[in-house]
Amino acid sequence: MAEKALTESAWKAFSKSGDYKDAAFVKALAALDKAAKAGAQAELDALDEIDKQAQTLRKAHKADKKLSDYLDDVDKALGKQRKASEDALAAERKAAASSSDEEEDESPALLTSKMIPLIREVKKGGIVLQSLIAVAGKETVVLLSRKAISPARGKLLKEQMEKPAGLKFIRGECTLENNAITFIVQGQAAGLAKRLKAALLAQVEQRLKIRVRGEDPNDIDEEAEEDAPGGPGGTPDEGGGTSADRTAQTQADDALKARFEARLAELEPKVAEALRAQRGDVSRIRAVVAFAREKGKDRTWQAGLQSLDMLEKLLAAASGQVPPSPPQNPTAGVEPGAAFSARLAALMPEVKEALAAGGESATDLKLKVSEAGVFARKREFEKAQALLDEVEDLLAQGSSSEEESDEPPEDPKAAAYRALVARLQPQIDRASRSGLTPAQQEALQKVQTAWNLAQESADAGNFERGLLILQRLEAGDVLAGLVGTSGGNAPGGTAPTGDGRGRIVKQRIFMIQEWSKVPGELRTRLQGFRGLLIDAEADEDPDELVDAIQDALESLLEEIRDEMDDAINAGDPGRFAGLRKRMGSHPLMTHLASAPDFDGGALRRAVEDALDRIERGMLAN
Repeated sequence: MAEKALTESAWKAFSKSGDYKDAAFVKALAALDKAAKAGAQAELDALDEIDKQAQTLRKAHKADKKLSDYLDDVDKALGKQRKASEDALAAERKAAASSSDEEEDESPALLTSKMIPLIREVKKGGIVLQSLIAVAGKETVVLLSRKAISPARGKLLKEQMEKPAGLKFIRGECTLENNAITFIVQGQAAGLAKRLKAALLAQVEQRLKIRVRGEDPNDIDEEAEEDAPGGPGGTPDEGGGTSADRTAQTQADDALKARFEARLAELEPKVAEALRAQRGDVSRIRAVVAFAREKGKDRTWQAGLQSLDMLEKLLAAASGQVPPSPPQNPTAGVEPGAAFSARLAALMPEVKEALAAGGESATDLKLKVSEAGVFARKREFEKAQALLDEVEDLLAQGSSSEEESDEPPEDPKAAAYRALVARLQPQIDRASRSGLTPAQQEALQKVQTAWNLAQESADAGNFERGLLILQRLEAGDVLAGLVGTSGGNAPGGTAPTGDGRGRIVKQRIFMIQEWSKVPGELRTRLQGFRGLLIDAEADEDPDELVDAIQDALESLLEEIRDEMDDAINAGDPGRFAGLRKRMGSHPLMTHLASAPDFDGGALRRAVEDALDRIERGMLAN
């Protein structure tokens, strides 16, 4: 989707207040929207035409400062969009070369014999494959691939099913974790392990230990391995074991179960005492004991025992038996996958609190947790654990900054930024008043845009950029003109306080974070819908139909986002009820809500849930 400044709707909204001969510019903007469907080269050609027409407009209206500022934004947007289009063109050329060099077989063997070497590689560890899972009724079919799987492959999976009614596709990755073939799926893991185990038994005739988890590391579904068929005396299973081997394994499992249950029973009174007295790191204690209980339910006793090792160290620290500051990696010496999962589960409550609170390190914290998960999926646990060390350091810095707020900042640019904020805040407050003329409102919008950019830069830890933006704002004449003509608050109104302005910035950041999840949900639904249309060999062009739906819905979501922004700036949470109603009554959403293949109801709920969270965040702050 094009940058906002490069859309026809944005230009029309701006040009209402001026008399411009803009037919060629409007045509160029419309051509960019169509070029997005024609490919990256068409986009680059359209961008060149927009640049040409923008310069023509600029020369024809040299004295129009308002137009000049708008076209400056267009120039910046052109640079970003051109870079994205050039990258897309390179990717298209690479994909074309790859597809011409390596024509892939579309036969059912992709789901049977050609999967066997892939599964063998996964068992060795150190590899991440792409997966596409088809689910319909009681039937499940799975495809593994070293490369990204095209939506068109859905047809191959569908053809293997007897009753594909209600077919759904689930994308994900496949790797080795906790000595099990693990599928990391884009969605919930519940119930998939058993289905995948049966599907792979049918497809490759191997009885495999299967584990499924969602994108949240705590969302895990693990199906215990069943005994292979065969009578007493030793019929070998796929792994080469005999019934005697299985008997020995059962006895070993029973011994592990007894150890786990005995240790958990011993530790639970200590856990209850620590939680009741709020002694020690209670959030981690609560998370680790929940993780251990979950492992017990899944009958993964070894992982459960390893999590109890960690729990015992946390309880010992709480009672003063060991130094309060535990070692950076208290899970050393245990199975790497289980150690990582237990440690991440213990850290997540603090991570979520820190992300909800925002602050300078929130972005860095989120990135490090995400990177740790990526390395864990690749079984590079040393790097994953090192990143969790950094996560703990960031969390500790957040705690110490709250406890020692009088400690001088280490970064001089951060100190200079905060000093300038304190100096400009009263001026911003005086400028943000009611009863402004249209020209003053336009000037105020520029001031608020610069202020918000500075705040967002500082929140991301880039104090140098935030300081530069505020220095330019202070040196310019826009803010000085607003403050100089203010004469105090408008009659009958009250200028927002400094805390009020900071609150608006915090609310906007929260809104952006929450709303950013919605386009991803839309793209996921559309991707599956596109695959279904291709599989069904519908009369309509699947790409054209899906692109039209995507354009319409993204336009609606963008409008709702802009109105939420207005509601936050106006301090009016009452507008959210109207936004929910608008979303629910939109003709396209109403139609898609009843379309079983698209599952528009789920998308609508995702939007409404995001609106609810943003509204609650606005009221809470």
